[in-house]
Amino acid sequence: MPTAYKLRAGRAARSGNAEDDGSPNDSARQSQTNQPTRRHVFASRSFILATMLLFSSCANASARSKGRGEQTREQTIERARAAIAKRGWPLRSGYRVTFEKSFANLELGDSFEIDVITFTARGSRGEVISLYQVDIDRRTGNIYDIIDKRKDVRDEEVDVARRAFEKRFHLHENQYATTAGVRGTEVQITFSFDKFPKVSRTPGKLIPKRQARYFVDRHSLKVTRFEIDP
Repeated sequence: MPTAYKLRAGRAARSGNAEDDGSPNDSARQSQTNQPTRRHVFASRSFILATMLLFSSCANASARSKGRGEQTREQTIERARAAIAKRGWPLRSGYRVTFEKSFANLELGDSFEIDVITFTARGSRGEVISLYQVDIDRRTGNIYDIIDKRKDVRDEEVDVARRAFEKRFHLHENQYATTAGVRGTEVQITFSFDKFPKVSRTPGKLIPKRQARYFVDRHSLKVTRFEIDP
């Protein structure tokens, strides 16, 4: 009897130790159970930190790129302004500058990017007047082309002379031809028309021609004088 009792007590003791006896083996097993969870938390924190650093570096790179782009644009406009000053071309007070990107096409079919800087001003009637255009090669930063747009005759300049001519000679647009060119601060518009416009045309017969030249001031858009051939 006593022997059997001791056996059962030993078994009970061993069973109790299996459940929780505070032995070092049980602590090791508990540590191994918690280890994956700690690794997961560490990996998550590392991922969040890496993501924050990535977004921060991208934002800084974007800001630096934007700053360089604005600076390059200002430098390009200054280079165009210097090219105009070098040629001695004046800029009106209150002039405006437009900046746009374009392409220049070569004869062989190749093309490359250019920056087009246009200088404009306001006329007496509020109309936009083109002054100069400077094209800059984006590859080298050198001047590719520079154009004096002041030499371009504007439609409103021709219209001023046209109205004055038609009022004086009582002619319509289909009864004369027009040529125009810039002469300093004026535009000369020449009208060629039949000397006897009311005479019916005869096949093979030449009709004498006359010319009238009107001069229009480019700033005021007014006819300053006119000349008529006899």
